[in-house]
Amino acid sequence: ASIAAAGAIGAPAIYATMVSAAVLIYAVVGLLVVPYVAVALVKAGFMSPAAAGALAGLSVKTDGAVATTAQIISSYLGTDTPLTLGVMTKVLIDVWIGVIAFVLAFIWVFYVLPRRGRQAGAKPSAWELWFRFPKFVLGYFATSIVASLLVVYLASTAFAAAKAPVDAATKYLSSYLIGQGTDPFRILFFGLTFVAIGVNTRFSLLRQYGIWRLFAAYGLALLIIILIALGLAKSLFG
Repeated sequence: ASIAAAGAIGAPAIYATMVSAAVLIYAVVGLLVVPYVAVALVKAGFMSPAAAGALAGLSVKTDGAVATTAQIISSYLGTDTPLTLGVMTKVLIDVWIGVIAFVLAFIWVFYVLPRRGRQAGAKPSAWELWFRFPKFVLGYFATSIVASLLVVYLASTAFAAAKAPVDAATKYLSSYLIGQGTDPFRILFFGLTFVAIGVNTRFSLLRQYGIWRLFAAYGLALLIIILIALGLAKSLFG
């Protein structure tokens, strides 16, 4: 999300890298703190297991950290509800990455850049909106549409006699595509992404670019988000 947003506004690469590093660092902190706080709140009767899962999905960043946090909560509570709610919540949040990136790109192309262009004697092209838009979002939606169509087809044919045709088709398709097809590539490219972020993260530049303030601001914002997430999870799921 941070890389997509940075690309949409044309931010220097160092800022995208450092924001990603901050997200990863705080994700580890959240992974060590949030699940145990959530379990304690559930056992104290303050919230339900579903609310604990929603809290994990709303407050912990990165998909892997959310899944792990929700899994820890589920293992302590003896139910899969937190895992299901946590992952679903995070996926729904991820869907908004493309929308937010598009809005940021639109604002920068048609409002920010024209003002700078008048000062520099140049007018930005509307094609800049396409160049700034993160193309992986299109792949995300295309994959989602194709997978959904396959699930509908299998549910109405091969799994029509099943008690829950859609669920059966989804489980089969997921195990087939991930377990026998895309999983090695997912692991490879996911690992390379974070290795690249680590290689490009130079903490010696933190003072030069004033990015320590970024880490502090992100930490404060994350604390506020966790408190809001706690209120939302409690109000929606009890």
